[in-house]
Amino acid sequence: MRVVSFGAILLFATSAYARLAQRELQGACPRCRSGSPGTQCQASPGATCFNLNSQGKCPAGTFPCPGVVESGPRCQDLGKNVVDKECTPAQPICVHPRGGVVSNSGFGDHCATCINSRFGASPGQVTPDEGCTNEFRICVGKNGNTTLAGNTEGFACAVCTNSIANAVHPGNMDEGCPPFAPMCVDATGKDPAHKAVGTKCVAKCVDTKRTGSGTDRGCSTAFPICVLANGSDPGPDNAGVKCAKEEPRI
Repeated sequence: MRVVSFGAILLFATSAYARLAQRELQGACPRCRSGSPGTQCQASPGATCFNLNSQGKCPAGTFPCPGVVESGPRCQDLGKNVVDKECTPAQPICVHPRGGVVSNSGFGDHCATCINSRFGASPGQVTPDEGCTNEFRICVGKNGNTTLAGNTEGFACAVCTNSIANAVHPGNMDEGCPPFAPMCVDATGKDPAHKAVGTKCVAKCVDTKRTGSGTDRGCSTAFPICVLANGSDPGPDNAGVKCAKEEPRI
């Protein structure tokens, strides 16, 4: 008569349960929650489904559906302003599963387009976020979300954002805009909604400063003088098109 140990029974039961749970999960994949952004990976039966990320892996906490095979090596940080290992020029930055940037030669989960590495850290910041350019300086999230946490993955680079509320003095600079054109506007020349992205930076300035210190309305303290395109004075209470460091020469 064969004697089966309790440990063997427990191991068999645990393995069988795991197989059943995985089978249930995989069987649920075709029944993704309505509005799911994918069909390839899922965390639990009936939950939201996702697709493999750019590195061929399921997002953290999810598992491949039937017939889906994860692939691709892990990315590795190689330093700032370079293409990290296993990344591409289009998505050059290695990040963790939740989008935090990888540092100190560490390994990550996937590659990102850009990182919110600079903006929001200091007023008047115009150096591009990592992964962005001098033309498109600001790293933003999905649907143009501009409230990313610091050193977190974004999905596109924008020219500027209307970061200064209308109630704040217009001499401040919107994020992404240089001091000689400090205001972020949309394609029609109007202010985007507060915190929304714009398409260009302009100086909606007016010659209001008479003498001495201070700034013309719409200019910054770094470029306080409102001028015309050729650098000349627009005249008292007249509009200009850009801001300058010094008074126009007469």
